Amino acid sequence: MKDLGQTIKKIRLQKYITQEYVADQLGITQGSYVRMINEKTGLSVKRLYEIADILETSIEELLNINTSEVFNNNNDSSKNNGNIFAHQIQKVCATNEKQQQKIEALYESKLQEMEEVIKAKDEIITALKNSPL
Repeated sequence: MKDLGQTIKKIRLQKYITQEYVADQLGITQGSYVRMINEKTGLSVKRLYEIADILETSIEELLNINTSEVFNNNNDSSKNNGNIFAHQIQKVCATNEKQQQKIEALYESKLQEMEEVIKAKDEIITALKNSPL
């Protein structure tokens, strides 16, 4: 992670982007951003994609993965580990995306439930205001 944090910092500085800007784009404080980059808090795959997008770079560059080496050297058994690693990353990303979709669906469902409760509450309040005491 420290290598990842250093890579993110290097790319950010090369592009003259401040920590404050990245943190603001992520919707977090600068302190939270620093803790995340310095491995004090976790960095999710989703967050990694967001950072790559903000820095206008690829995940492969952030992770220092040479994709031509990973995908084109299948005959070299010492480099097949790269293929396995790349496959594992793709698998984790796919799993993370599915989990994100489930979370978003649950969020939307709970939001709709809350809107229905608020509507029912408003109807009760209106009925109580209109009823003689």
